[in-house]
Amino acid sequence: MSQSFEETVNTYSQQFSSILDDFKKAYVLHNMSPDNNEYQNNYNNKKGQLDSIFSKLFVTTNNIQTEIEKLNKEIGIIDKKIQSEKAMNQKLTKGMSQIITSDNGSSKLIDETTDMYKIQYISNIMIIVGIFLLLTMMFVIFKKPAEAVAENNE
Repeated sequence: MSQSFEETVNTYSQQFSSILDDFKKAYVLHNMSPDNNEYQNNYNNKKGQLDSIFSKLFVTTNNIQTEIEKLNKEIGIIDKKIQSEKAMNQKLTKGMSQIITSDNGSSKLIDETTDMYKIQYISNIMIIVGIFLLLTMMFVIFKKPAEAVAENNE
């Protein structure tokens, strides 16, 4: 749309230069001989052309202003959407940060639980080995007197 306005203004600018030159000549001739109908008609014609360009330029200026106002309204709407999206982004970023922090906390708890499991596993193995050693020692201790009693009876 802006290119169309630019082309229109450039066209009026080019036309204005030639019409202004012709108007200057017609103005001088008209003022030198105000009674000459040919000069007066030429002057009125050139003045009408200038007025026409000015009115077209005025309409184009109004159209440009209208388009600027439309664009400003659209920019306002887009700006509100951007602000809304920024707020949503901040909210989601904060939530994600909390999730990541929770994930780190969960990882630590899992690691601690795994360590506790390993310690309990080692402790259970030691208890089993201890019970086995205790049973072996009891067997050795109580077996000797029974053998000694059996030897004495013979």
